[in-house]
Amino acid sequence: MMAETESRVGVWTPDAHGLMVMVPVPVSIVTGGQDVMRTWLQQHGFPATDWRVVWSVMMEPPEGGRT
Repeated sequence: MMAETESRVGVWTPDAHGLMVMVPVPVSIVTGGQDVMRTWLQQHGFPATDWRVVWSVMMEPPEGGRT
């Protein structure tokens, strides 16, 4: 099970209607390789025919600091 505060990255991918949408994907999925990424997107209802990692998102600021 992934931690609720796991860092995520923004991924552009087409939805079921072909519209490009931004999906927050856990870093562990993105770094797991293409097969892991494809499987994760498909499990979440996306065709996973194409995707682009575009930015990072931090779920919580680091202890003692702000982002």
